[in-house]
Amino acid sequence: MKSTLNPTKVQHTIQKNTATSYGLTLVTGTPFPVEISTRVQHIQTQLDALAPGCFTWYGLDHLHATLVAPLRGRYRDAPPLQRDELPADLEGFVQDLSNFFAGHEPFLLDLAGVHLTTSGFVLLGEKTMVGQLSSSLRRYPELDPPKHAPGLHVAIGYLNTERPFAIDEEMRQFELVLAEIRDTPVGRVLVKQVWLVHYANRTLDQIVGRVPFTLGKANAITVGRLLRELGIIDDGELQKTLAG
Repeated sequence: MKSTLNPTKVQHTIQKNTATSYGLTLVTGTPFPVEISTRVQHIQTQLDALAPGCFTWYGLDHLHATLVAPLRGRYRDAPPLQRDELPADLEGFVQDLSNFFAGHEPFLLDLAGVHLTTSGFVLLGEKTMVGQLSSSLRRYPELDPPKHAPGLHVAIGYLNTERPFAIDEEMRQFELVLAEIRDTPVGRVLVKQVWLVHYANRTLDQIVGRVPFTLGKANAITVGRLLRELGIIDDGELQKTLAG
């Protein structure tokens, strides 16, 4: 564990996860079926027993798998995301998302195992690749480039301290348990819907708004509906609000 955890990266994770930040992310889950949530809770309890108080866990109601984050966190207390932070061609952006999900059938998300990253994230293993979505969004310069390798990103918690183990023996015991559950099946779920979420913090326990996209079916989502359901005020509405 000494050789894999990076204290600087862990501290950065803590700072980002505890700060108010606004962004857009495409996720599934929120929540996962009870069978998966129960297994995740068991994993969280196992790791808590080895390092009491050293982890902050995602709430079971907020567990999610991230496909891609079009706009990563804007770290500020206020305001939420504004219209001018979204793609200038918002109609094209909405249409591309609608077409992408309409053109992809529901798929099986297979979750298995768990590992701890150098940044202190506890991640579930998964076997689904969704790199085509990132490629389809590259034509919008206002969006952030993908941060993770193609594939779903499933975090269930993170270290809230840079040094979770006081002695080497604690570290060894933790590594043994982590090795035992590294390939343990967590569960499977058929993904039929993906949400575009406007969040107020990275763990998604504070959501400003969200819009659903159904896989394999036409998604009749207009720019107006997108802005309204995401809780984002467009330029015209903002002027009316300021004037009134």
